[in-house]
Amino acid sequence: MEFHGNFVSVTDTNDCRIEGVLADLDLRRSRIVVKNARNCGSEGRRIHGPQIPPSAITLPSVPLHESQIKDLELIFVPSSERDF
Repeated sequence: MEFHGNFVSVTDTNDCRIEGVLADLDLRRSRIVVKNARNCGSEGRRIHGPQIPPSAITLPSVPLHESQIKDLELIFVPSSERDF
């Protein structure tokens, strides 16, 4: 099964959700790279400390090491339906 090119939603250790397209999955380095990444902020997930607001900026590429990832959801989109 091909993971690259599918939509991904990652919650990081700061309780922020980052969504975009999975560009790289490097098991040897224990990291992923999300392209066209948008930070959706903490969306009410933070229990302690202030909430983190979403960002209007789309980043071309965001690398995330496994130690930064709290949760990951991969949404499979058939290659014929991908327009991102």
